[in-house]
Amino acid sequence: MAGPRRSRVVLVAAVLTYVGSAFLLMVGLVLLLGTGSGKFFGQPTPRVWLAGIPVAIDAAPVVGAVLTVLALALVALTVLTQRGHGAGRVGLTVIGAVVIVRLLYAAVTTDPISPLPPAAWIALAVILVWAGRGRS
Repeated sequence: MAGPRRSRVVLVAAVLTYVGSAFLLMVGLVLLLGTGSGKFFGQPTPRVWLAGIPVAIDAAPVVGAVLTVLALALVALTVLTQRGHGAGRVGLTVIGAVVIVRLLYAAVTTDPISPLPPAAWIALAVILVWAGRGRS
């Protein structure tokens, strides 16, 4: 006998979150491992830009570690959400809201374009997580 069927809407939200987490993990690992010498891709630079948010090259390894941990946390929360735990859904919503606010702030203050696609991606995933709630 198979387990309870999960909502396809939640499945789509999970796929969006897994793909976004994979990108976040890759960026985090590049920053963590690739910027220790003060160079980024072989060129000396004072900062790198992530979706319109400037990151000082000296802080890039710390930011990379935080992004790596965040990506792994998002995967864990997504697994919980797919298993029907409300805590996963709430955790994804809280993290998504904080990141969206930060991206929109970057859109207003530094770069009007590049923060918007990730903000829309995250907003769609959060909306779908709640839209698929309780459906089977």
